Parts: sequence; C-alpha cells; structure tokens
Amino acid sequence: MDNCHLISWNVAGWKKTHEEITRTYNFPTTKSVLSTNKLKRKKPSPSVSEQFQNWLKQVSVDILFLQETKLKTRDLAGELSYLAKIPQWETYWSCNDGKGVQRAGLNGVATFAKIKSPVAVIHADSAPLNDPELDKEGRCIMTNHGIFSVFNVYAPNTSGGKRLGYRLRFLSALRKAMCEQRTRTGQPVILVGDLNLKSRAVLDRHWSRSFIDINRLVDLGNQPEPVDSALQMATLANQKGGAFLLPTTSSTTTTTTTTTTSSSSTTTTDASTSSTTTTDIKSTTPSFGTPRVIIPPNLVNIARKVCEIWPLVRDALRARQVVPEQTRNNETNVTFQRFSTRAIPITIDNNLPSVREVKLGHVEHTEDYAWSTFEIDGIGIDRHGNNCIRGLNSKFCELILQKESTMNVMNFAECMKKLAKYIIPRKDLFELVETGILIPMEDLGSTILERKYKDSTTTDEFGFPIFAEKNVTSNACSILNTDSYECISSQQWLDGLQEIDGMIDSFAKLHPNARGRFTCWNQYQNGRGDNFGGRLDYIFVDEKLFNHLCIPIGGNLDCGYGNHKNKAWIVTNQNNVRSAKDAAVGGWNNAPTGGGGLPDGKPNDYIWHTTVPSHTGMIYTPPQWSDHIAVSFLMKNVSLPLNSIGNATKEQKKDTKICQPHKSVRSITSFFGAASASSSSSSEPPQKEKKKKDIKSFFNVQSVGKK
Repeated sequence: MDNCHLISWNVAGWKKTHEEITRTYNFPTTKSVLSTNKLKRKKPSPSVSEQFQNWLKQVSVDILFLQETKLKTRDLAGELSYLAKIPQWETYWSCNDGKGVQRAGLNGVATFAKIKSPVAVIHADSAPLNDPELDKEGRCIMTNHGIFSVFNVYAPNTSGGKRLGYRLRFLSALRKAMCEQRTRTGQPVILVGDLNLKSRAVLDRHWSRSFIDINRLVDLGNQPEPVDSALQMATLANQKGGAFLLPTTSSTTTTTTTTTTSSSSTTTTDASTSSTTTTDIKSTTPSFGTPRVIIPPNLVNIARKVCEIWPLVRDALRARQVVPEQTRNNETNVTFQRFSTRAIPITIDNNLPSVREVKLGHVEHTEDYAWSTFEIDGIGIDRHGNNCIRGLNSKFCELILQKESTMNVMNFAECMKKLAKYIIPRKDLFELVETGILIPMEDLGSTILERKYKDSTTTDEFGFPIFAEKNVTSNACSILNTDSYECISSQQWLDGLQEIDGMIDSFAKLHPNARGRFTCWNQYQNGRGDNFGGRLDYIFVDEKLFNHLCIPIGGNLDCGYGNHKNKAWIVTNQNNVRSAKDAAVGGWNNAPTGGGGLPDGKPNDYIWHTTVPSHTGMIYTPPQWSDHIAVSFLMKNVSLPLNSIGNATKEQKKDTKICQPHKSVRSITSFFGAASASSSSSSEPPQKEKKKKDIKSFFNVQSVGKK
C-alpha cells in the first residue's frame, strides 16, 4: 500500500458539524462565493452533503475517526441515518443510549473507512472493553483493518474529581483490551482519539496552565549552590516533560565523535510571544554524574525571595474564605450565583495596619471549584468519586487530584502579588516553567522513572530522587498479569502505554521540537485567538508498525497565512510558537463578549486547511465546526500481510452489524419490493381484485334502485 492517511477529530456533535461543513465549505470556490462574507444558513440535508464528501477527498483521508458524535442508536436508525450513509464508505458507531449514569446522546465515537481499500474494516466491535458499565457510555469502538486494529476513544474526564475513579477504570480496561487484541490477532494496534490528558508536562499545554512544585522552589532558595543531583533531575525533567535545556557549564554529549560546550544548547525567550528556539534535543542527552542544567541568577533570586515569604503566604491561603458573589450579563441583565475566593494579605512589619481582604482569581461556578483553585495542601478523593478531602489529610486518600504544595504558575504569581506585594515578571515565570526543575514529580511519570533509574528512596536537597542509571527491558503484554493494567493516575497509565506496551506518540516522535501545537481551546474564553490551549487528541502507534511495517511521514506543519511562507521558510520556522499561533488563529475573529457566537470567516478561511499537504500533525479545521481540531498520521509503504486475511466469523459479523444501526433502516422501495415478492411466492391462489367505485358509478346504482 502506497500511502495511508488517518485523521482523528472530536467534532463535538456530528449533526452540527455536518451542517456547518455543508453551510461553509465550498471547494473549489467560485468568484460569486468569494465576493461575499455572508454565508447563508442552509436547511439540513436529507442525505450526507456533497460538501462533506468533497471535504473527504480534499484531505485525502483513508480512515476517519470521530469522537463526541452525540448521536443515539435510534437517531442513526431513524431520521438521522443519512449522517452515517456516505457513498463508497462504510461507517461504524458506538453510541450512548442512556443505559448508564449519563443521559442518552452524550459522547459517541464513529469510524469511517473506505469500502474498496486495503484498510477496509473486516470486524468492528462497539463494546471492546468487555465491561458493560464502561462500554455502554459509547466511548470506544474497535475496528480490525486486517493490517492493524484501531481503538477509537473518547476518554472520560475527571469531572472535578467525581469521575476520576471511573476514568482510571476506563483507561485500565482500554490498555488491557489493546494488549488482548495484539495477542489474539498478532496485529499491531493504533490508539486514536480525545484522551483528555496532556502527555508532556510542558509542551502539551500553554505554559501559563502549568503546575509547579512550590516546595521545590523554596528548597532552591535555601541552597547557596544548586547540587549536582538536582541538576540531573532538572535535565531529566526537561526531556521527559518536553522542556528544553538551559545553557550548561560543561558537558559531554552522546553524539558519536564530537565534544561540545555549553553553547550547544541555548534557549532564548521573548516575553511578548514566549517563543523558544533550540538545537536538537538529541545533542543534549544527559550524562549521569555530570551537571547539565544551571539555574540562571534571576531565577535563583526569585527562589530566595519566595523562600523568605512563602510560609506567611501559605498561612494566608490556609485562612482564605469562599463567599457567594452575583454576576450580571450586561446584555440580558440576567444575574448568576457564583463564588469567589478571598484572603488577607500578609504583614511582614507588625507595626503596619492590617489590610483588608483581597479577591483571588476569577469567580467560579461552584463553591467546590472556588475552594480547590487556591488549595495548597493537596486534594484527594476515593475511587467512587466521593469524600473529596482538601488539606493535609488528602495524602491519605486513595486517589490524589492535586499534590501538596503544587499550584498553577499564574495563580502562584497572583498570590505573590496580592498577598505579599511581590511581583514576578512574566518572562521569569515562563522561564521557571521551561527549565523543568519545578515540574511536579507526578507529571513526569514517577512510577516509570523509579523503575528505570531508581534503586532507593534517597532524595537530594530539592526532594529529587537520586538516580542510578540501569538498563531495563520492557515486558511484553503477554506476560503481564491483570493487576499490571491498574493505575492510580493518568500519567501512570500513559507510562505503561509507552514504556511497557511500546506505543509511540506519533506527533511527539515526528515533531519533537514543535512549540505551541494544541488541539483544543476554550471557546467561551476565546482561547484559540490567543492560542491558550492544550493537546488532548492523539494518535499512538505500536512500535512494530511505526518502525518496521511502514514509513511514518512527518511532513511540514501548517504555519498559517503569509505570502512569505514558502516551503523553505516553513521548514525553518514550523516549530516556533509564532507559527503555531498563526495556524490556530488564521483569519478568524473572536466571538464578541456580548454573545452571538463566533462570527463567520471568509470562504477562503474555510478551505485553507485542506490546501495544506497531508502530514503527521494537526489539521486546523475551522472553529465554527468544533472546539477541537483534527489530528493526523501519515504513513507510506505499509506492509500488507503475507497470508490471506480471511473472512469474519459469525460472531464478528454480529458485532459489526451492531455497529451499523443505520443499515437497519429500510427504504420505501425496498419495503414495497419485499411485500410484492412475498405475495408472489405465496401458495394461496390469487384473490379477485375488487373494482373500486367512483362517484359516477355510485349514483348509477342509486338510480337503478329507484326504478
């Protein structure tokens, strides 16, 4: 097989997305269309639209995976069946019909595959997790394509902690099901979809959304000189978390023949755009026993100041209050009940008069969220989502939502400013995150790190484990017992997926230096306009397929509009933050604060993403279509199986039929055709057809009777 292009996309409602594609996507555009920006809203099509079929051709997709379709089985078997019927394509669905705790119509996943294709589906299963409670929410569908099997997933979020236990059960069952599918078929597995997590601690979220370990910053301020073991951990944090190394004092790289100095890896920061340029991270592989990262003087000064005032700020946060607050919509004059956090600033000099309380952060929808936003002593919960505990006792809970002494970096800066009148420059906050030295241990995947490097619980002055490097051979899925699939955090699950099962994050592997590449933004806060987002959507590929059975194609990332952005420019600049923001923003305008939704773009804005050559990365679909964009994986020279794939078993055909409720809908012609066929095959003699009376014959009968 020459090329195989996979696209995964959370559409946030397939019916609405299909309507928007039908309304706005016109390719090739005509002059009459280009001359207006007023795109008329069309009535929903009684069949799948020509515009969507054209879109499928323009993106050159072989298999399309959708999440959050928000359709019920009876919708697909009824009046909305046209959404599943695409000429020359087969579609397979898993729906939420309200049999669980969630209402019907939420979630939903679907896989679209070409009929005449080497990767056509031979078996589909809408309940692949073998757990009715997990399968009935319509969050996963498995399709066997002969060459590989794909699990299309919309993972549950934590719902503020209430569904954390359910989420971890789902992820554990998913990993187990994928391992069993490998063993059963001998095929590699691909995992696609919205996983509702950020794989890399730094790169997969906007830096301002990162959490930092404040105790570690305080410990740094206590030390006159950074110790070697802490610098080793910072180096590992940079690589595991996705950050880049700061200049080093002296080191030896792991390249074959050359020895370099600290200038081999540099980081430059622009406060306005937070853009970063670096050398290849492979040239800065850490050498254990040698310090690789130094802490810049400005960050050391911040650490020392925080060390001085943090105990007082922490006490002020522990004494904070949450109070009700009413907000009002200026357009509609409607009021809403919200909650805000208040705290009293610290007074270092006892002779100063007491200060009135100040407001921290934004108003929150619920009281629980307001309490949690500035919690500094940790948050824990049990596996059933009950008994949420905030404070020092949270460490004894079954599951940890937020570890002690961790806080969002911007919330931390606000506390320093409002409670201690200490302003930390934004560029320094950015650098604190980028060094990686303050990344909470749980975000680095401590379980796997301990298994690979750690022989004891010895820690250094910063609380970092002291590593002794050793070789570890990954275990195959077949020798893992059931307990090994269980996890206590999303990061631990992700560690197992990559380190044990050998799955590769295709985007991170092929574009390791790309900055600011996100797949989802908060539409209510116009997050896409500032590129304040996160990478939630993934395509994980088994190492066997990625490295041996195909040639993965990275290609060039979308860098947005610009006549100067030729191929050479894109190759040079595709990894920087500015290019990522240009691609995300495009020609779109933010939604007005007074309401009314996202304004329409120009027709060329809607077709731009389909003009970008196929690649592994992000497809920046219009914001009117969904709050997520699509992600893609492109491979060529895919090795076809030597043996015949064979036919599906009777049980597999039954599974597949369940995934296609739209095929149970009978057309008018087929109904009457079946009726006539059954009547002609009947052994009973045909009855004489009664002649219908018209109005004239009726009156003739009446007149004869009178005579």
